[in-house]
Amino acid sequence: MHRIPLKAWCVLLLVGVAACGGESEPTPSGVPGAPRSVTATPGDTLVTTSWSAPENEGNSPIQRYVVRALRNGAVAHSQEGTSTSLTLTGLTNGETYTLVVAAVNAQGEGPASAPSEAVTPRVIPGAPREVTATPGDRSAEVSWSPPEETDMPVTGYTVTVRQGETVVVAQTSTELHATVSGLINGTAYQVTVAASNAVVAGPESAPVAVTPVSVPGAPRVWVHSRTATVLSFAWEAEDTGGSPITGYRVVLRQGDTVVETADTTETLHRFRNLTTGTPYRFVVIAINAQGEGAPAEFEEQRPCAIPGTPALLQAQPQDGQLILTWSVPADTGGCPIASYRVDVSEGGGGPSTRFETITETRLVVTGLPNGQYHVIEVFSRNEAGLGLNPARVQATPYSAPGLPGSFTATPGDGTVLLEWTRAPVDGGPLWRYVVTVEPAVGDTDTFYLSPDDVSRRLDGLVNGTTYTFTIRADNRAGQGPTATTQATPMAP
Repeated sequence: MHRIPLKAWCVLLLVGVAACGGESEPTPSGVPGAPRSVTATPGDTLVTTSWSAPENEGNSPIQRYVVRALRNGAVAHSQEGTSTSLTLTGLTNGETYTLVVAAVNAQGEGPASAPSEAVTPRVIPGAPREVTATPGDRSAEVSWSPPEETDMPVTGYTVTVRQGETVVVAQTSTELHATVSGLINGTAYQVTVAASNAVVAGPESAPVAVTPVSVPGAPRVWVHSRTATVLSFAWEAEDTGGSPITGYRVVLRQGDTVVETADTTETLHRFRNLTTGTPYRFVVIAINAQGEGAPAEFEEQRPCAIPGTPALLQAQPQDGQLILTWSVPADTGGCPIASYRVDVSEGGGGPSTRFETITETRLVVTGLPNGQYHVIEVFSRNEAGLGLNPARVQATPYSAPGLPGSFTATPGDGTVLLEWTRAPVDGGPLWRYVVTVEPAVGDTDTFYLSPDDVSRRLDGLVNGTTYTFTIRADNRAGQGPTATTQATPMAP
């Protein structure tokens, strides 16, 4: 049996203690433990790192730290320091590193820390120079020069447009210019440009002012007034293009012939001494500092006067309605009649029913009470407006007559006496009675009788022949129902 020397026992004892006691006890060699909480902040070809000291310094105080920069798992650069922070220089901008830190004491270098988060050294690009912004139509053309060169190339730019403190547009570009659209003409904006490299964006340039502008849009046009020889047009510039309107150019054409051209700062113009009823086309162009805008061309218009009174107005009464008819006025004012306005009111100033945009010369007015007379006025309208003098008529709606009562036929020698009682009416007078006979009396089979008649003798009949008689009452509202009777004339 061999004895183990005392020195060997001591070594074994130290190994056992280290194995059982963890980091709170010195390592077998007495070196420090691993530093903790390594952080890294990138800079220009450098990284500033900091950490916490190991919980275990080993058998002697920590003398220094070794910081290693790893790229793709391999040590790319290392540097030493005595404090718990260090700026590691000589790195390559744009490359990604992780950092590990090891503590060193008199016994040697301890284990490395856990790696830091990945970090990339970089140069912050400068601000672009010589920024300009040229206004356009709801847009701005922005151009600039690149910032001073660094060892990291610029990969792109961000153009930012603000209205006050509000970002309106943020647009990227890889060129030294950009067109920013979607702006509002006449609104003042501030434009800045910032450069970016593969890692980081730089500061914005000094802001430049720009106000988008364009030529004006087409004005909104309407007819202001007209007479038989004058056309007056008015207009409004709805889109100034963002620049004040300095004037207007107005043109009047007859077909392809220019009748008159004028420049004005007003928004109304009269063309005089025109030919009544002749169609003319009006064009107006708004002008600002940017130039002439889009033309507004108004539909053809004719100089004319308002029309006269519609002719031959008639009202045919019917059951609960009136059938109105009339003719075009003799004086149309020089322009075609476009429509008619019909006013119907109860006699004595009752409520009226108005029918606008009547283009025909016939109208059936329904829903009227029978027996109530109505006043009807019809106005004509042309391009110049509504005529002042209407055609006027009064009428009373009523229904067709009822059935004549007690219709009898009393025969005699070659004759028959027809008798009846008056047909009832609802609001309108009888026009006539109509009597028919079958077979005919001679060449006549229909007799038209006075509305006051209540009997009629028909002579010249053939004894022994049976005759069929009908009677109805008519008025302007229509024909009433028919009553029928028969009789056979006989000699005494």
